[in-house]
Amino acid sequence: MLRSGLAPDQFALGSVVRTCAGLLNFLLGRQLHGHAVKSGLVDEAIVLFLEMRWLGLKPDDITVRRQLPLLPSKGGLMQMFPSATLYFPCIRACVQHRQLEEAFQLFKCMRSSMKDLDHITLNTILSACADLASFDIGKHIHAYSFKVGLETDIMVRNGLIDAYAKCGSLDDARKLFEMMGNNRDVFSWSSLIVGYAQFGYVKESLELFALMRSLGINPNHVTLVGVLTACSRVGFVNEGLYYYNIMEHEYGIVPTKEHSSCVIDLLARAGRLDEAAKFIDQMPFEPDIVMWKTLLAACRVRNNVEIGKRAAEAILKIDPSDSAAYVLLCSIYASSGHWDEFAMLKKLMKSSGVRKFPGKSWIKKKGSWR
Repeated sequence: MLRSGLAPDQFALGSVVRTCAGLLNFLLGRQLHGHAVKSGLVDEAIVLFLEMRWLGLKPDDITVRRQLPLLPSKGGLMQMFPSATLYFPCIRACVQHRQLEEAFQLFKCMRSSMKDLDHITLNTILSACADLASFDIGKHIHAYSFKVGLETDIMVRNGLIDAYAKCGSLDDARKLFEMMGNNRDVFSWSSLIVGYAQFGYVKESLELFALMRSLGINPNHVTLVGVLTACSRVGFVNEGLYYYNIMEHEYGIVPTKEHSSCVIDLLARAGRLDEAAKFIDQMPFEPDIVMWKTLLAACRVRNNVEIGKRAAEAILKIDPSDSAAYVLLCSIYASSGHWDEFAMLKKLMKSSGVRKFPGKSWIKKKGSWR
């Protein structure tokens, strides 16, 4: 458009901004910002939106977030973008980087800038809380939804169940689930089934799935991910394979990569490595790095050199810099007494500049995450 000599208006610029935001392209966002300022296409409010959109992905810079409460007074911006659209990126970035106090403040600002947050807005924020396992913000939104009378809305209730389940607060999730009574839908059941499975409550997960089936409620693809995960945790290999094999012809659910990854984990945990490798070969799509890492980790436990080497090679083909593949394969060689291969691999790691980086985890201390 620019090469053709046409000058974009602020609406065209806004469309490009939203596209770049989806790509998380900070550099291009800065370029658009510079173009907007240089060409005078937008007023101060639009420029502020551009800054917020990109700096919201980098929460170490709080300049823009401090100006967010001023946005509702800027009419030009609010005609183009709803307030929720402005706040979501910053709230999500703060939660992702464990800056929960700032996330709380932004949520309060968003509430004050909009007369009422509807069920769709609340569910969107709950989805972010669930993905990032932010229990505190989930509780805060729960309290707000109760205050404004949206706590019984099915979409909000399902969002709360999902958020609590993914945060590990399964008692809270179960209470909300029971309170829904006959209003429970497949999303309600699936969220709790997956939550139980992910946190090791296998018996509860499978019992809930059995109850779901007895009531004539058909599962969706998420439900079966939870069921397969539960079967994998306790070594119910035959049961897991049974559910995988019937999901398409009985429920009309075509197995996805996620389901296939669960089956690989199911077989690998049980030590059936040849079957897991064969399953990978017969899949209708290309295995991803997670599948190969699952198989490689199981080979480390069982000291299976042949399949482990194949899995490591597949991982390095996808990502040559992946240190985990080198480390696990070295461990397999050492445990099985293949010292020549061990020495060669160590030498290759050194020449390639591959290093094992220490793991990191977050802990909460005196109200802040460190």
